[in-house]
Amino acid sequence: MDESLIQVAVNCPLCENRGYLLTVAEDGTLHSAPCKCMEIRRTLSLIRRSGLEDLFERYTLRNYQTPDAWTRKALEKAVDYCRNGRGNWFYISGRPGTGKTHLCTGICRYLLRKGAGVRYMVWREEAPRLKALVNDAEAYAEAVNALIRVPVLYIDDFFKGSVSEADRNLAFALLNARYNDSRRRTILSSELPLTTVRQIDPAISSRIQERAGTYVLDAPVDQTNWREKWREKPCNGSP
Repeated sequence: MDESLIQVAVNCPLCENRGYLLTVAEDGTLHSAPCKCMEIRRTLSLIRRSGLEDLFERYTLRNYQTPDAWTRKALEKAVDYCRNGRGNWFYISGRPGTGKTHLCTGICRYLLRKGAGVRYMVWREEAPRLKALVNDAEAYAEAVNALIRVPVLYIDDFFKGSVSEADRNLAFALLNARYNDSRRRTILSSELPLTTVRQIDPAISSRIQERAGTYVLDAPVDQTNWREKWREKPCNGSP
């Protein structure tokens, strides 16, 4: 995690960690106002609640390596999304080791630092839990609505493994609700290109395509698995 953020949050020289500043008006009355360190504390809290804390420490856009044309293009798109992608979604696909999670985490890191609430969802872990609640309407609605309402939702490994009708129903309910609210950003990484998602469920893929627009990235099928390559021959950093 960003050391400068931590230092300010745990040892603020302005408010001495009270979280507020006291001033005396001309008439002698005492006024308090939130210290600017409170916004930093809020950001750190968002990071911890997002589920991204461990990845956040390791994966930044700044340390993303670009050893080939694909990784350079992917980084340029991610940076452009951070700067200009308000209201858009982001979809990136590719086989393992092509830097998908690194880029998406870097985007979330940027948005978190801007104060946006981010939720991290690993599809193959969260989807089974949600599907198990389907017979409890109240619990199911509460769990899904928590994912619908969050300002930024990052779904990692979307449609990983076999995709059942229950998976399609869950994905549609979640993504359709977020599609209908232009304030909600959705970031998705997957091993499946959007053309394959279209074969699984055209209604889901069309919503992703419309909201993501130019921020759809499909890695070439022969893209190098840099995680494996750098494991064999270490270098300075990896996606």
